[in-house]
Order: sequence, then structure tokens, then C-alpha cells
Amino acid sequence: MDHRLQRAPTLPESIATALRQEIEQGKLRPGDQLQSEQQLARYFDVSRPVVREAISQLKYDGLVSSHQGRGIFVADTAERQSFRIDPASLGDRRSLSDIFELRIALEAEAAALAAERRAQAHLDAMSLAIEEMIVTNRERRDGADADAAFHKTLAEATGNAYYRQFVTFLQGRIYSSIRAARNDLMKDAARAQTDVDEHRAIYEAVEKRDPEAARAALRLHLTNAAADLKLSALRKSKA
Repeated sequence: MDHRLQRAPTLPESIATALRQEIEQGKLRPGDQLQSEQQLARYFDVSRPVVREAISQLKYDGLVSSHQGRGIFVADTAERQSFRIDPASLGDRRSLSDIFELRIALEAEAAALAAERRAQAHLDAMSLAIEEMIVTNRERRDGADADAAFHKTLAEATGNAYYRQFVTFLQGRIYSSIRAARNDLMKDAARAQTDVDEHRAIYEAVEKRDPEAARAALRLHLTNAAADLKLSALRKSKA
């Protein structure tokens, strides 16, 4: 299983790394404007959506900020976010375990809040994501996007923008690292069905407005996901 987490960087990650290095080396200074999406796409010989995803990673890291109608600018050093996850660290199993541990704690509480605050639109979106998981499992297709959509909707249901932003941030960093491994696991019909059942349990708890059940169901789901990947998401303290 270990080799499945070792994969080449995606195109967006490679572009984000190149731009990040220019910022950190001072080639791009605070206040400098980045080239347009079209110009960057031409320079890196990629599509504009690839550039857009790379820029999103830099935004999450607080290295750049967008100004409506003006473009993307390098953020002032004092304004940059101190929290970031280096994409290179995701090849390290310990780092990925630590991220899962953080994600379990964060999303379990988000699920509890979602159970108290959710609207029908959130339930509809979560239900749709589950149905998409069922279809992708049946057709042996990549279901990571449906899984991500479910968890993003759950975070949105908290009504807390910071939960939504941070969950999106973590997912943006972790999904590309575990996607191949997850898809291999989902080829096992029994595990794929269990995965759907775990999401359905979260949904039902949120639908019933049961915070404790939602918290427990989410925690179980992510702990199982970490175990599937042979990650020690909940390490015990040393004696």
C-alpha cells in the first residue's frame, strides 16, 4: 500500500510550486501583479483551469490575493497566512497521518454543527453526492469528486465560513495525494458499499438533527479511511 501514496505532483501543484519559489526567492515581490491566467497558461503550456487551480492553492497559502477587476497580486508579507501545508510533505506518511488527525477533529465538530444548522438544500446536495458515489462505484469510475462534494456541503451546512474554507483547504491538499489509493480501495465492492453506508449514516444523523450521532459517524468514517490507507491517524501518547 505504501507505494500508492508516492505519486508525481499534479500539473497545478507543479505550477503552484514554481510560482511559490519565485515569491519566496523575491523574484515576485509583495504588490507585484501576476500575469493573467491566459498568459500563465501559455507560458506553462497548460489549460487555464490548471492555472486557476494552481492560483487557488497559492491563495489558500496566503501568498497571493485577488482584486476584482484588477487581477492577482503577491500578498504583503505581514498579511500572509502562517498556516500552510507544503505539497512535498504529503509524500511523507507521518505528515499525511497528522493531516488526517486534524481533519478528523475538525470535520467531526463540523458534522455536529451541521446537524443543528443544516437546511434542506444541504441535505439535497449531500443526498445527490451519495447517489453519485453509488453510480461511480457501480461503474468503477473515480468517485473522489462526489466524496469531496459531500464533505464540502457538510462544512457549508455549519453556516460558519471558516469551517468551509478550512475544510476546502485541507481537501485541496489531501485529495490529490490519496486519490489513486482511494480508487484502488473502491474497486473492492464490499469496501465501496461500506464507504457509501458510512456517508449515509452521516447524512441520516444530520437529517435527524442529531449532533452526537453526526459527530460519531463522521469520526468513524474518517478513522476507517485513514486505516484503509495504513495511516495511524490517532497515535497514542508515549508512556
